[in-house]
Amino acid sequence: MSTGRDLMAPEQWLSFTAVALVATLTPGPAVLFTMQNALTSGSKPAFAGALGNACGLLLVSLLAFGGVSLLLLQSALAFSVLKICGAAYLLYLAWLQWQQAKATTLAPAQLAQRPANAGWFGRGVGVALTNPKAWLFISALFPQFIDVTEPAAPQFAALSLIFVSCSVLAHSLWLSLVRWGVGTTPKPQVRRQLGQAQALLLALVGLSLCWTPLPS
Repeated sequence: MSTGRDLMAPEQWLSFTAVALVATLTPGPAVLFTMQNALTSGSKPAFAGALGNACGLLLVSLLAFGGVSLLLLQSALAFSVLKICGAAYLLYLAWLQWQQAKATTLAPAQLAQRPANAGWFGRGVGVALTNPKAWLFISALFPQFIDVTEPAAPQFAALSLIFVSCSVLAHSLWLSLVRWGVGTTPKPQVRRQLGQAQALLLALVGLSLCWTPLPS
C-alpha cells in the first residue's frame, strides 16, 4: 500500500510520463493546429495556441474528475454531440487556416490584421475542449494510475500536470521543427501551399472525429 507522501511508485510515474509523451507527440487535432499556426502565423501565435490547448486539457481533466466524462461515456447522445461540435470547430479552424495560408504573400500591413495572441490562445482552448479523443484518453488512462487506497484528487491533479507538461513539451518540439523547416523554405508561395495542405489535413482530421467510437 502506498503512503500519502508517495502517490505513485517511481516506475508508475515514468510509465505514465512515457505514455503521455507518446500521446501528445502523436499528430492529432492539437498538434496539427500548432504546426499550422507555426507555418502561417509565426512562433508566438503558435505557442499561444499550444498554451491554450494545455489549459484546455486542464479543464478537461477537471471536468472529467467532476464526472462529465462519465456522462459522455454513458450517453451516446452526449458523446455524439461532442463529436459533432469537435468536427465543426476543426472545420471552422481549417477554413481560417486556409485563409491565413493564402495571406502568407500579403503585404505587412495586411498581415498586421491577424488575430492577437489571445485569440490563438482561445482557439487552442477550444481545440482541447471539443476533442472527444482527449476526453476518452483522460477518462481511460488516468484511472489506471490512481491508487484507490489514497485520496483521488491529489493523484488526479498530479497526473493532469504531468500530462499538460508533456503536451507543452511536445508542441514546442513540433513548433521548433516546423519553424526550422520554414527557415529552409523561404519562398512565400511554397509556404502558402504547405499551409493550405495542412489546413486540408486539419479538415480531414475534423471529419474523422465523427467516426470516433464510444467505448463499449
